[in-house]
Amino acid sequence: MDTQIIATNLVRLRKDRRMTQEEVAAAAGLSRGTFRKIEKARAVPKVENLRAIARALDVSMRELVAPMPRLLRVRFRSPKRLKRRDQVLVTVGRWLHDF
Repeated sequence: MDTQIIATNLVRLRKDRRMTQEEVAAAAGLSRGTFRKIEKARAVPKVENLRAIARALDVSMRELVAPMPRLLRVRFRSPKRLKRRDQVLVTVGRWLHDF
């Protein structure tokens, strides 16, 4: 299990949902310190904790443990400034992979 991939995904998903570490930890039934260690890749999470975090963020376990697809070039055409660019890149990368 690659803790850095999990950590990167946790930060992206938490920020996408506009939640704090404390809010996710409380929803998952974990202490903020435990969640912070997982999010900073300083601890190997237990499977039960990952399941609880996935439920708290309303995502699948795959979303937490799968590496993000890397898109080398992406052009966005939008009149609005993107606030969730990382999540858009992950979603589009997965669509392209599945295609």
